[in-house]
Amino acid sequence: MLAWLVIVASALALPISLITLLMVLAKSYGTESADLPGFLTIVVLPPASLVAGIGLLRRRWWAWLYLVGLLVLIAANGLRTTIMASEPTDAWPMLVVSAGLLALMLSPRVRAGFAWPEKKPEKKEPPRKPIPDLHRDWRVGHRGRDAMYYEELRDGAWQRIDVEGEMLTGSAHHVIYFASPRRWESYPQWARHRRDEIIARIKSEFRAPDYEYQGDDPG
Repeated sequence: MLAWLVIVASALALPISLITLLMVLAKSYGTESADLPGFLTIVVLPPASLVAGIGLLRRRWWAWLYLVGLLVLIAANGLRTTIMASEPTDAWPMLVVSAGLLALMLSPRVRAGFAWPEKKPEKKEPPRKPIPDLHRDWRVGHRGRDAMYYEELRDGAWQRIDVEGEMLTGSAHHVIYFASPRRWESYPQWARHRRDEIIARIKSEFRAPDYEYQGDDPG
């Protein structure tokens, strides 16, 4: 209802705004003494309020801010006129109405009905890659988005076993799925009977809380 009231009132004032703007551009008689507040009120306020009224219908947050700011200015002007006047003034109705509308717009129920800009999600730090030890005969690393691997230098060549994993979106950015003792028996001979040792090595590089583990119980 308030949005339609703003739209109708602004639309009715648009012809006056247009005529006044043309008079200012043509430097018509009497426009030389026009001040900036008067120009903003007569020429700028009606079209801006019309756009804001359409924004209110669409529940846009910027339209809510515009109307709240306008009501604050109207209420402040009415209060100033009432206090500064030496005689009774008719600013009280304007002050009461604008204050009531302002309280309505600031209410949580009305404010929650507007589409506010969403906060940008915090950028998550990429997984920290372990620094390889050139004097060590084993190493670990990531394979693709989810999986990992463990390698050992044996007889001058790197031998690898793959380790299943999955990327997460919580505090830990990966979970590692270690093979069960029975499935571990299918690994190459050099790793088959060293499950606990290899798991301990992997966990020493892929540490909590950045990583979670499943199936790491001793065999």
